[in-house]
Amino acid sequence: MQAHVEIDRVDQPVRRPVIAEADGLGLGIERHRITPGGTKSGHSANESCRPSVGGSEARIASHRFKRPPAVGGIAASSPSCGRLCATFGWNREQDESLYPALIPPTSVEKYSTFRNGGYRMADTGAPERFESLDSWRGICAVMVAIYHFAFVMNADSIRSAFILNSYLFVDFFFVLSGFVVCHAYRDRLDAPRKVGGFILRRFGRLWPLHAAILFAMMVAIMAINLFGPYPDQLAVHANTGSYSLLALVLNALLLNSMSLYGSAWNGPAWSIGAELYTYILFAAVIVLSGRRLVAASLLLVAGASLALLALAPSYMNSTADYGLVRCVAGFFTGVVAYHLHVRMRARALPFATVAEVAAVAIAGLFVIVAGNGPDKVHALSLLAPAVFGCAILIFAREGGALSRALRVRPLRALGRWSYSIYMVHVPLLVLLAYGVWLYGEAAGITVRREVVVEGYVKHLYDLGHPMATQALLAGFLVVTVALAAFTYARIEDPWRGRLNRLARRYEEGGRRSLALGRLPAEAVPIPVRDR
Repeated sequence: MQAHVEIDRVDQPVRRPVIAEADGLGLGIERHRITPGGTKSGHSANESCRPSVGGSEARIASHRFKRPPAVGGIAASSPSCGRLCATFGWNREQDESLYPALIPPTSVEKYSTFRNGGYRMADTGAPERFESLDSWRGICAVMVAIYHFAFVMNADSIRSAFILNSYLFVDFFFVLSGFVVCHAYRDRLDAPRKVGGFILRRFGRLWPLHAAILFAMMVAIMAINLFGPYPDQLAVHANTGSYSLLALVLNALLLNSMSLYGSAWNGPAWSIGAELYTYILFAAVIVLSGRRLVAASLLLVAGASLALLALAPSYMNSTADYGLVRCVAGFFTGVVAYHLHVRMRARALPFATVAEVAAVAIAGLFVIVAGNGPDKVHALSLLAPAVFGCAILIFAREGGALSRALRVRPLRALGRWSYSIYMVHVPLLVLLAYGVWLYGEAAGITVRREVVVEGYVKHLYDLGHPMATQALLAGFLVVTVALAAFTYARIEDPWRGRLNRLARRYEEGGRRSLALGRLPAEAVPIPVRDR
């Protein structure tokens, strides 16, 4: 096992003490809270050290030992002995949020190596945090919300080719997910319990918020059916329609991307089911392919792309039918992109700002020409994972002016809330459309009209004036982001932490005291109060 300190993002202190694992060091070190740029609560400044790794600094509370053994030639009486063995680690509780701890696991094959009878820290390399990619994720989530708004409300002023094809930004999520998950877990799934822990963590990342939103939608739709007037499209049936009981069960089980039913309830949740099963496939590929992960990933990308080309009528707008196949194509493109990033990151990116501007321009142009809306998707859309993978490779270097602009606090917050934005915006749109329908019923006017969009008839709600629709869009986005911030703080983040702790206990075999049981008799960890 590995001795390490677990920290949260650099701007958030850890709230929980966790017992460290021991990695052949003969030490079981209790992990303490870290205050970036500060000290552990209850300790003075001279009791802390400030290691500097790749320009990142964090003061780490000292660990006191009674007659500790010498480690790596360091004086046994020095508190640095304990700190050195517990300095660098991966933040498993925020593994999907693109914020590794000081050292990413992929740049440290092993946290320490044996030399001359002692241990020394391995070559750590530079830290990678991918903050600009996190911001892009938030921006893309907002674009998906605007895309869905344009197909609920009659909004000619925003119905451009770019907006009509913004469903493709879901593929950006898939590629980015493969990139980040490979970064976090490529070298970690080397035992059955670690695979189980990985699946628990990914389940905890996706399902709790999905279940909460689905339950809230069920309560709202049932209440509308029981107590108020409602349009036909909100009617609840046993096994047909957008709000059937069968679809509810399939959505709860995340079986909503396998051609078992059409798009229903919270429509975008099809991608959540697709991701979960793609995570399981990723773990299986890691275990079975060994060092051939890139080759296996390329085969999966090619196979999924060919399947979409041959079978999927909507190509990269496949959702509840071939959504799982679409996710596999994007996710494993991200895995390949991460391996390319590892090969290139030691070399500086020339003309970084020019490269970033070009990446945005090419990706934007591709979105425009990939089709004429969701009903006229071109086969060219199958290149979406490759296009987004190239953009991710460039912005992962974070060397240009655009990357610096994307690291501002509001955009970082948008990235932090991106999953919640993605999950809450359609339920809000359903309630918004219902409110407009009620207004039309009360006023005795028809607010739902047939509108031709790119040659296809759509039934959209029309407020009668473009400015009113634009104002409604602005209000919708504000409420979406505000609700997303709430669900992130109250549901997504807490439940992710709970499932991560459960995964950690599972990985440790349910015996959290095992590491301490292997401590030398004279080594005494400092207790930390849970709060």
